[in-house]
Amino acid sequence: VGSNWDTGFAPGSGDDVTIDRPAGSFKVTIRDGFGTQGAKTLTTSSDETIDIAGAGLYIDQASSVNANVSLTNAFFQAGSPVTFAGPFTWNSGLITGAATTIGATGSLTIAGTGGKTLNGNGLSILGTVHHTGTGQFDANSRITVNVGGGYQLETDATIGAGGRFVNSGALRKMPG
Repeated sequence: VGSNWDTGFAPGSGDDVTIDRPAGSFKVTIRDGFGTQGAKTLTTSSDETIDIAGAGLYIDQASSVNANVSLTNAFFQAGSPVTFAGPFTWNSGLITGAATTIGATGSLTIAGTGGKTLNGNGLSILGTVHHTGTGQFDANSRITVNVGGGYQLETDATIGAGGRFVNSGALRKMPG
């Protein structure tokens, strides 16, 4: 809702967006019916939550997102590299565009029964990934687990591999 923002309007694609309210934890919801929302940059504190459900979020320039992020039946697109330094839950949908990084303090949980597609310049993992979801995962670009990063595969779901998986960290397969 636009009135919740300091400008009185929801941010647009040319705006630098900072979500960091010291007075408490806040949730920003981008939901179906509002189409694709965009920002030039996005910076958040670790107390915030961003829920993208049935819609899309486009970030144009390099950004660092410390918030708790959820992507469900939606898409995330980056014009420049974006680093997620907090928890990110990917229930279903598409991640595309410039390189997306799970930072050393970040985690990605790939969960749920919905399909997931990774396109674009790939996923770089410095933190941890817990892949538990039963939905098909189409990895059409490069997934890189860097030194110090980890990928724990806890599912027997189909993983379509149009891209590459490069592991310099820890890869662990658990019963799923």
